[in-house]
Amino acid sequence: MNKALYALGLLCIKLCGSIVTDDYVNRVFLIESSGNPHAVGDNGKSISGFQISEAAFEDAMEYGQLNDYKNWFDVSHKGYYLLKDDYNFSKLICTWYLKHLELEMHNKGYDVTKLSLYMAYNMGLRSGQAFGFNPHNRFLSSSKRHIFNRADFYLNK
Repeated sequence: MNKALYALGLLCIKLCGSIVTDDYVNRVFLIESSGNPHAVGDNGKSISGFQISEAAFEDAMEYGQLNDYKNWFDVSHKGYYLLKDDYNFSKLICTWYLKHLELEMHNKGYDVTKLSLYMAYNMGLRSGQAFGFNPHNRFLSSSKRHIFNRADFYLNK
């Protein structure tokens, strides 16, 4: 990623305020697993109550190393599979991953809302882009539309 663009995105988030707050992360936890810290989803590909995949874990660790070095240094020795047994570590990784996605979306010129950010978290940035970050896109499966309706309820109440 272009360093100037990356810095500009960070500045925009600092000035405008990040959507990723502790409250937002707690709501993602409820949406993803109904509060079950040991949930496993996506046919075993996502773990913890935050339903984190290995690819998301890697992106989050990279974000943490670049932007939150003190906390990153404290957890850098931990591996992906420790997420399922360590709520605080899992929450930190979720927070970093959401901040990574928020920055990517800003840098690509998307309007970042609570729901559009959640869509990127749930289905991946590329898939979210493909559906225009529209939770009502008629080409989404009915199960995805149901998830996004549920997310809209939790994120905006």
